[in-house]
Amino acid sequence: MRAHLFLDESGDVTFSRGRGISQYFYATSVVIEDCKIGNDLVELRRDLAWNGISTSGEFHATTDAQVVRDAVFALIQQGIAQGGIRIDATVFEKRKTQNHLRVDPDRFYKTAFYLHLSRIWPAFARQYTEVMVVCAAYGTKKRSQIHEDGIKDIVKQLSWQIPAQYGVWPAMSDPCLQIADYCSWAIQRRWETNHKDMRSHALIAPAICSENDYFRYGNVYYY
Repeated sequence: MRAHLFLDESGDVTFSRGRGISQYFYATSVVIEDCKIGNDLVELRRDLAWNGISTSGEFHATTDAQVVRDAVFALIQQGIAQGGIRIDATVFEKRKTQNHLRVDPDRFYKTAFYLHLSRIWPAFARQYTEVMVVCAAYGTKKRSQIHEDGIKDIVKQLSWQIPAQYGVWPAMSDPCLQIADYCSWAIQRRWETNHKDMRSHALIAPAICSENDYFRYGNVYYY
């Protein structure tokens, strides 16, 4: 059986403290057996437009209006109820990140996703015959290429356990990447608010298989 694994990140790679800077970085994956939910998301955009509710070129949880978020999360809940969706996240408290990773955001990004994927890979490698890993492209063309090379290398290292392909595409081009964005945002809201904003997290909780605080045993802060 094939599966698609959609990757998304939340938070930022700014290693300092200040207003608007995230405390954590989040590597989130959403494994989807049937990508029909992506087609349903495209249809949802049309339905919202018919009801006079405008959306941008893609669904993006951070900037979407609450009425749009409600509709998207309702769709995700339907998909979860039907089965075939698995959500995992690895959470990195940035202040505990060592110097050699803080000075190179691209290296940190690749390391974070390697640690995330290598942790969860055995679980679904036992369940599926092959997997496609899809990550959202962002930033400049050069930065996007660096991240694509990183994802390619990670998949190559892990694919001895299960045949795997990869893709790095604009989130606008695949609605399932937008599903991953919503799931990652819901997890981010939980952690960045010290578990005070659990509303969206509770909606996807039945599909969350792991939510790992990578530095949970660390007690050294670097800034």
